[in-house]
Amino acid sequence: HAEEQAAMDAGQSTEPAAAEEAAEARSLTCVRLSSIEDLRRVLVEQGHDFWLSCLGEGAHVSFQKTLDQMTCDGFKATDAFTHCYVAKVKDQQAETNALIDHFGLGLRKRRVQARATPGFIMLLVNMNEFSALAKRNMARPITDQRLSTEERLRRTRLRFAEVDGKTLVEEAKKNDKSFWLTSFSGLGFREVKTRVVAAKMDGMYATERFSACLMYKTSNCLRVCEKIVEMCGMGLRTHRIHSKPNSGCVVVFISTTESVEAPVAASVVLPHAPGGRIKERKSKRAKKKKGKKADKGSDSEKDWRNLKMDDLMAAGGAGPASSALTTLADPRAEAEARRAKQVQCLERKLATLLPTLRDLQLSVEAVQGKLERMIQKPPGRLTVFRDDIARMWSAGVEAERHRRLVVVLQKRLENLLPTLPAEELSLEFVQSKLEESMQKPAGRFDKFRTEIDSCWRSYTG
Repeated sequence: HAEEQAAMDAGQSTEPAAAEEAAEARSLTCVRLSSIEDLRRVLVEQGHDFWLSCLGEGAHVSFQKTLDQMTCDGFKATDAFTHCYVAKVKDQQAETNALIDHFGLGLRKRRVQARATPGFIMLLVNMNEFSALAKRNMARPITDQRLSTEERLRRTRLRFAEVDGKTLVEEAKKNDKSFWLTSFSGLGFREVKTRVVAAKMDGMYATERFSACLMYKTSNCLRVCEKIVEMCGMGLRTHRIHSKPNSGCVVVFISTTESVEAPVAASVVLPHAPGGRIKERKSKRAKKKKGKKADKGSDSEKDWRNLKMDDLMAAGGAGPASSALTTLADPRAEAEARRAKQVQCLERKLATLLPTLRDLQLSVEAVQGKLERMIQKPPGRLTVFRDDIARMWSAGVEAERHRRLVVVLQKRLENLLPTLPAEELSLEFVQSKLEESMQKPAGRFDKFRTEIDSCWRSYTG
């Protein structure tokens, strides 16, 4: 019995120690930052794999306890993330909204419910791998309503184009039996995109049914929708459009890859009559009986073609016409254009990533891995762009090294110029003294002559 009791005591004494070790392994590493700008620098490298939150100023004494009890969309913060960066701010609401406007929602579904009071902004990230939330979202389909509309918009293949009124009507006519017309009152282009990725037509998501979304900004959605129906018909719709006479965006969905058969409609809706009723378009047989007058078109169609198009074009900030829609029939040209845009996007991301790296002696594979993590892509996703990444990396490294050397030279000149006689200052004299103070051979800084000349001239006033 004594041996059994000793074994039981030993087991009881080791269980709490193991629990403490497991808790320490799961605990977050808290890093206090000096300003919100430092928080922005951390966010640049995270892509969309981050979680933003706030904490009141009076609660800063219990950071660790708050993090241990914190949950993020069903996951414990200690299980999903490895680091928590904290920055003190004067206005939690304004700063979190500014971060979300610039970097996006990250893994959140909606904005942070913060107050306009002093406090702390907490940034939760996983520095070892993709967070558990990001992995779960990657496994979900784009139509999953549990994904945020921002995440669905990033992953959609639906192409958006801001067009003018003329282009909107032309594309609707080209796809007279396969377009879908709708409107969003009181919203701009950015808000409309988030609505579109979650919109359904006849029980099917717009992102699955169509391949292009044309958006036109107007001051009267009802008037524009009625005119498009009068000129182009109802398309795939079987019921009238419930639009409002307010400013907003009129949207036309089209399918550029395959034809969508339109359901049989009994009649086509025309604009509202003065008395509030809806007129019906007469059948083609009835128009043919009227002879040549019917072939020339009705008076309302003539007014639309001659006069109303100008009104439509002026009805609230027409965007640029989409020339890409005319080249969709050539898959090779479309693929080349898509790849060029992807390379340009990678070039911008790499330009943002370069200043944050301390080591510029990285291999192309390492740079590719950092880019994939930054834009939240699985490992190996950018392998097809490895040659482009190598080219951009070599060019970017040279530019970044030059910039860093210029910063070093400027700091050395700040200390050196006050010790030199003012009457002897010249470009050659300052350069020689700088090379002497830094123990460099003569002419070593010839490629920095422009920067050296600018520094000593600004010093002398």
